Amino acid sequence: MPGKAELRAEWNNAGKDVVVLHMMDRGRTRPNISPFALKFETFLKVAGIDYKVDMTQPMSSKGKTPWMTFNGTDMADSQMCIEHLCEKIEGIDTEKDLSEEQKAISRATRIMMEDHYTWCQAYLQFVLLQGKYLRPIMSPLPVPGFLQNIVFRQITKRVDAQAKAQGIGRHCKEEIEKIGLDDLRAASKILGDKPFFFGDKPSVIDCVMFGFLSWQLAGDESDDTVFKKELEKDEGEFKNLREHWGRMKEKYWGDWDEKLYKEPEKPLKKENPKEDKKEEEEATNGSKKEEDGEKKGDDKEDKKEGEEEKNKEDEEKKE
Repeated sequence: MPGKAELRAEWNNAGKDVVVLHMMDRGRTRPNISPFALKFETFLKVAGIDYKVDMTQPMSSKGKTPWMTFNGTDMADSQMCIEHLCEKIEGIDTEKDLSEEQKAISRATRIMMEDHYTWCQAYLQFVLLQGKYLRPIMSPLPVPGFLQNIVFRQITKRVDAQAKAQGIGRHCKEEIEKIGLDDLRAASKILGDKPFFFGDKPSVIDCVMFGFLSWQLAGDESDDTVFKKELEKDEGEFKNLREHWGRMKEKYWGDWDEKLYKEPEKPLKKENPKEDKKEEEEATNGSKKEEDGEKKGDDKEDKKEGEEEKNKEDEEKKE
C-alpha cells in the first residue's frame, strides 16, 4: 500500500475539477452500504462530475465518511461537499432553477431523511437486529478475520450510544418503525406522481432519497423489516418511492453491477523448485524401478524357457 505522501500526491494530482471520493469499500448488493456515500456518488453522476474512488482512507479528519479531495483541498460531510462543488464548478448546481419554496422543502426533506430516518434505520439494523441483514451484504471490515466480530460489536455499541443521544434509540422497536414509516410517508406525499421531486430533472433531494431507499430496495433479500415490506408492496402507499428509486438507478447507474464488491481471487499456489525437483526425481526413480522390474522379469522368463528347452533335448537323447 502506498505511503501517506504518495497517496496525498496522487489525490492532489487527480486533475482539475476531478473529485477524489474517499469512502468505505463497496457493498455486495449496492455500491456502498452507507446511504451518504451512495447519495454523494449519485450526485456526482447526476451533475456529470469526473471522479475517482479511493478506499484506502475512508474516514475524514472529522471521523466521517464519505469525504472528498477536490483540487488539492479536503472536505468532509456529503452535503458540504455537494454545496462546495456547486459553488466551484459552473453549471452543475442541480437546484439553481428551484423556487425559494422548493429549496426550503428540499432542505427540510433532506434533514428529515439524514438526521431522523437514518437513525431509525441505523438503530434497527445495527442494534436491534445486530447486523442480521447488514453483515451478509457488507464487504469485510479492514481488519484481520479473527477481529471482524469484535470490531462489528464496537460499531454496534457506538451506534447504540449515538442513537440514544439523538433520541431515536430511546424508543422501542414498534415506535421506531412508526417514526420511520411516517418519514417515508411524508416524502411520498411530496414526491406525488412526479418523476422526480421537483419535476422532470433530479436535484439533490432525489440523490438523498436514492441513497436512503437503497437500505431496503438494494439490501439483503431476506430482510423482513417493516420498511422493506411496505416499500415493496405492489400497490402500497410507497409505490411512487419505489418507482422513483428504480428510475434513478436506471438513468444514472448503468454500471451498478460493476460497482459491487467482488471477492478477491485466491492466489495461485507458488511453485517450489525444490519440491518440483523432488517430484521429478521420484517420478524418474519410479520409472527406472519399473523398467528394472520389467527387465528382471524378462530375464527370468528367458531363463525358464531356456531350461525347458534343454530338458526337452535331454529327453530326446534318452529315447
